Amino acid sequence: DLPSFKKLNQKYPNTIFDIIINKKNYINIDKERFKDMRIRILNLSNNNLKLIDEKAFSGIKYLESLDLSYNYFDNIGFIIKNFEEISEKNLKNFTSLNLNGNYILKLDKIFPSNLKNLKELYLNYNDISSI
Repeated sequence: DLPSFKKLNQKYPNTIFDIIINKKNYINIDKERFKDMRIRILNLSNNNLKLIDEKAFSGIKYLESLDLSYNYFDNIGFIIKNFEEISEKNLKNFTSLNLNGNYILKLDKIFPSNLKNLKELYLNYNDISSI
């Protein structure tokens, strides 16, 4: 299971973290795993991830970049749903989403309005056939 970061968050209450967890073979991220965390960069690439709970990122603060590349996601619906759960204030600096190297077939979800500062969306090495 992906480690809990609650103790880290409590021990360093004024710290904004860059978290890189890759090549660890995690399959899913459960509900509220990053709740109320202060994370600037979150890199979960190369983990065999297949599922992220729709509330895994609820309450996350200061996020600028999320890297979910080279996992096993075949749709982005639950990823988009996560962003709907994060306040616009907490996403004001969010500019980069990397979904390279997954198994995404189509882009059937519209990105929520709270992602208005997104500048970089990486979708290389997927099998997208419809948008």
